[in-house]
Amino acid sequence: MALSTIQNNSLADTALHGYRNLVINGAMQVSQRNDVSNVTVSGSNYYEYHSTDRWKTGLANMDGLVFSCEQSTDAPAGLNFSRKYTIHTAKANAVDQYFDTWTRLERHSYSGVGIGTSAAKNLTLSFWVKSSETGQFAGIHLVYPTAGGAYSVNFTYTINAANTWEYKTVLLPTSSLTAASFYMAPSSDAGDYIAFHMNSGTDYDGGTGSTSSYKSYSGSDWAVGHQVDITTVTNATWAITGVQLEIGDMATPFEHRLYADELRRCERYYQQWTAGGTTPYLATGRNHSSTVSIMSLTYRTEMRGRPALYISSASDIKVYDGNDRTCTGIVLNGNALNTCGFSVNGLSSGVGNNYVAQAYFMNGYFALDAEL
Repeated sequence: MALSTIQNNSLADTALHGYRNLVINGAMQVSQRNDVSNVTVSGSNYYEYHSTDRWKTGLANMDGLVFSCEQSTDAPAGLNFSRKYTIHTAKANAVDQYFDTWTRLERHSYSGVGIGTSAAKNLTLSFWVKSSETGQFAGIHLVYPTAGGAYSVNFTYTINAANTWEYKTVLLPTSSLTAASFYMAPSSDAGDYIAFHMNSGTDYDGGTGSTSSYKSYSGSDWAVGHQVDITTVTNATWAITGVQLEIGDMATPFEHRLYADELRRCERYYQQWTAGGTTPYLATGRNHSSTVSIMSLTYRTEMRGRPALYISSASDIKVYDGNDRTCTGIVLNGNALNTCGFSVNGLSSGVGNNYVAQAYFMNGYFALDAEL
């Protein structure tokens, strides 16, 4: 007999609809920035986006530690990439240390969660993880209400077998955040942290924390429950992929997105133009004088905020105005959410005012950064 109707509650809406995963690049498939190899830590703090897009490394007080972070092709079945850390030179643990990777979402991402309203819903976090070290690891989810302050819930998971991909799920009890003081007005500001710990000292895991409800955050709550410090073991590894954050009380199968879709999401925060063995065209403009050209660039995707400019080296950028000119400096000006101007300086013996010029490069990169 044909089925004539389907009851609305017979199938979970979240299992049917796309865009379930609030995390960007959870499959670690986009990597505009280079991997980093043999990073020797120097100084009290280190916070860098590198390797897979939207994921950052953070650490404190680990002078002498040497590590790598890469987009690895080691991944569980159904996924192609992971974000992998390797410890090359270990460091003894101390009370004031931590080592983490994290991602952040805009407040826009939380509109459907209803935090700060009577309709607040729970979130479920799921991920695949693999480490050479076994035992109890920890993570944290922080939310940032518009009214100020931060509220956190801690979670733990266990690596049961060394060097084996394991699937983990965590319920985040955001349905308890119904008071208006927790409300996150939709905006491009940071709404949360999702952090995974690989090291912690007692300054960061000695707090009271909470795994059952959100509490007012303090620094000592950062890594509550964490017990395994891979940074103390030379050649130790830790990798993660298939990270999914979704509305509801249960994890659904990982939402696979087209590479082009995920790249567009990542480019809201970071866009990079790279010399790829040919002569990439970057922007067009005109000579302002014999030594300065003014360029206009339209972004591939509208960005979250007004971006900062990063370049490999000014000398990697060339300007053609009838002859090839090598620049000595670049200044970003008039940057907006979808376009910017920049000045290319130092074009000695260039053609004069109002002559059409084109910027290109043979080496390095030109990047715009609007990360959270």
